[in-house]
Formats: sequence, structure tokens, C-alpha cells
Amino acid sequence: MVVGRPELAVSVLEGKSFSVHLTDVACIVAQRTGGLYHALKILADNNINIDYIYAFAMQSTASVVIRSEIDQQSN
Repeated sequence: MVVGRPELAVSVLEGKSFSVHLTDVACIVAQRTGGLYHALKILADNNINIDYIYAFAMQSTASVVIRSEIDQQSN
């Protein structure tokens, strides 16, 4: 789940006995055809591997959540 206030979300969920883990991700919002391709090409051209990717769309806007090796290096 992606939330705007992660510390609050952790506190609330743990308070209800959920197991919670924070992970840094990047979110790309593409509003034109080929937008995701261009973003992924930049990552590939810079040898940045993607661990996983989730994508969803609403009307004419596509959003992609990406976890990459760079995120892991900062942890």
C-alpha cells in the first residue's frame, strides 16, 4: 500500500496487530503514450535494475510504482 503519511500508517496498523514493513519506492505518472517506455529506458541506460513494478491506470493516466536497486542501497 502506498500512503502519504507512512509513519502514521505504521503506527495505526501496528496498533491493530498488523505486521508492517516500510519500503522506499518511486512512482511514475505517465499522461501520454510512451511515457513509461521513456522512464524505463532512462533506468536501463543507467544500469538500474528493477526489483518489481506495479502498474495501474485511471482514465488517460497510468501510474507505475517501482522498487529498484537504488532504493535498497539507501536502506
